[in-house]
Amino acid sequence: MSVELRRGDPNPPGESRFWYGPDVLAGLYSVVPAGETVLVPILVPKSAFTSYSDVVSQLALPENKRQLKVDTRSRLAQLGLEVQQNVVTHLASQFLAMGEQAVEDSSFIPSYTYVTNFGPRSLVLPQNTEFFELYRTGEYIVGEDLMKAMGKDIVINGKEGVDWKYVYKDQFSRNPKDITGIAVRIEEGERYKISNRLKKGQKPEINLSKITGASDYRTAIREYYDRLQRNETVRIWFGTLPQLVLSNRVAVELDETVYSSLSSPNGVDPTELDGRSPRHIGARLLHPGSGITRKADEDGQHSIKVEIDMRDSVQEPGYVVFRPMWSLGYPSRFEAAA
Repeated sequence: MSVELRRGDPNPPGESRFWYGPDVLAGLYSVVPAGETVLVPILVPKSAFTSYSDVVSQLALPENKRQLKVDTRSRLAQLGLEVQQNVVTHLASQFLAMGEQAVEDSSFIPSYTYVTNFGPRSLVLPQNTEFFELYRTGEYIVGEDLMKAMGKDIVINGKEGVDWKYVYKDQFSRNPKDITGIAVRIEEGERYKISNRLKKGQKPEINLSKITGASDYRTAIREYYDRLQRNETVRIWFGTLPQLVLSNRVAVELDETVYSSLSSPNGVDPTELDGRSPRHIGARLLHPGSGITRKADEDGQHSIKVEIDMRDSVQEPGYVVFRPMWSLGYPSRFEAAA
């Protein structure tokens, strides 16, 4: 029996594989003012979560140990939007109140989530805008398995020790068995901010449905960008990673913490934040098959972007950390087929 991968099947074969669902929709027209956090009604497709019991079971776990997580759509995070992780708590509590049968009988489950706008311009979420997804972490690729995956399932266009480096669970270890991830450099010359200047024909607010529905969303986003000047201080900026490609067998989760040097992540628990360091906002998932090769992206404009919230830090962030996971393929809904 072969295994095909399709959206819509709620029963992944075991909990060791990465999984993600279709996008959750804005339930009503909502405006998120610059610098504010607001409550946004949402519509959750039944196929957007693994199962009733899986969602409810997350309540028994500390928030930083939960496997079911939230990923803001990257194209919207690049305009300052972040969906708060506690939507899983809201959803689980709502499921308990509804009961399993009522959840199973619903095509869409109405709920809500808190959404933050870190940018300088209001963001508009029209009804039915797709703006985040739920995903379940799988078995992380570590140790010698991660070394074997490099160059085959994970290809980074750069030099080891300069553009990327293995991360170890102990800051003094260099034993391959202790590898827990990969630190990847943020390109120094490719950093951007959301512009306060209104270009010709632009409105002060940004309609996010026009970004999600754009045939070339990268070009649409660039209309709102200015290049970040050296030593310029802003709350949020956007960086570019070296060109990379993931195979259909691998997904990547990025640490929330952003690091200043290649050695900084060694010995760090990725689920613990110190409250001061810069952080990567809520689009921290690279799907299987993600990536752009340098040949296909000569100008660097279509490279994978990272969204950095400086908070009040003066630390200069230079590296994000990849935590690769095994996946059976793309998309990562599982359906057994003869």
